[in-house]
Amino acid sequence: MLDYIRSSIEILMNLKPEQSNISSSRKQDGGEEGDYEQMLQKLEEEVRDHIRIEQQLKLHIDSLQDKIEEMEKETKDLQEKLKIQVSAFNSLENELKLANAKCNELKQKIIILEKPCPPFSTNGDVSYSQASINAEEKVGKLNNDLSRMKKIGDLAKRV
Repeated sequence: MLDYIRSSIEILMNLKPEQSNISSSRKQDGGEEGDYEQMLQKLEEEVRDHIRIEQQLKLHIDSLQDKIEEMEKETKDLQEKLKIQVSAFNSLENELKLANAKCNELKQKIIILEKPCPPFSTNGDVSYSQASINAEEKVGKLNNDLSRMKKIGDLAKRV
């Protein structure tokens, strides 16, 4: 784009020496009226070319300005999307921290529940086998919770 503008300016600059050549040739011709008409027509043609080039440059500049505005809008939109994604990432990171804390808590409960239970007295309402079954159920539930928390953590890491 800049090359095009530069070349157009160079063309305009090169036309100036041509005008001086025309005026020097006019002096050499002795000022004949027919020569003046030809030179006048040639100059009119050059003016038309200049005007055409100027109009093309204006159109080109307008096109470039439209592209710049479009790119600025896209940049703004992408920045907004980035802010939203950073916010979502921070939210998931906080959820991951909470899930890890819950996971550690569940691990501690599992460690406590996996310790052997002392024998119950026979005069209690719950028998030893029933207490063992209840403890195993709790351990199973905690293991299930632990695996779900690990899955959540893995999903959060992928995001």
